[in-house]
Amino acid sequence: MARDYRWLENLLSKMGTIIFKEFFTSLAVALVLFVIFALFTRSRIRRTGSVWSFLFVLMATWAGGVWIRPFGPVLAHVRWLQFLVVGLLAVLLAALFAPLKPPRNRHETLEQLEEMPRQRQLEKMSFIALGIVFWIVLCVLIWAVIANYLR
Repeated sequence: MARDYRWLENLLSKMGTIIFKEFFTSLAVALVLFVIFALFTRSRIRRTGSVWSFLFVLMATWAGGVWIRPFGPVLAHVRWLQFLVVGLLAVLLAALFAPLKPPRNRHETLEQLEEMPRQRQLEKMSFIALGIVFWIVLCVLIWAVIANYLR
């Protein structure tokens, strides 16, 4: 006795399509917002860790976009405004933790030399703490995306 599983195949193909559309919506929003962020902050912020910052913005945009109640206009059967709102918040959060560029003139250099021993100790502690927080947040965001599609 053969069972008919066409309904399951149909459901999985529709689900794959929506996951694909939502991922590329969040990818497009994250790319546009991250490029705008990079252009506005090119003179004040170092570019170290840009890949990790972009990954955070992408995952936050995707997770927030799929969990927030859809609102706004429809483009290719996806409501994209919630992705944009969450992406803006994620870029602002990434800007908050972005490292500043080194000093340019003599006065800034002298001030920074005086603070250097205290800053080294603070950098060690904050590097470890923020590294742990980053990976925890990234895992939670990935879990949130997966949990949304499995519910």
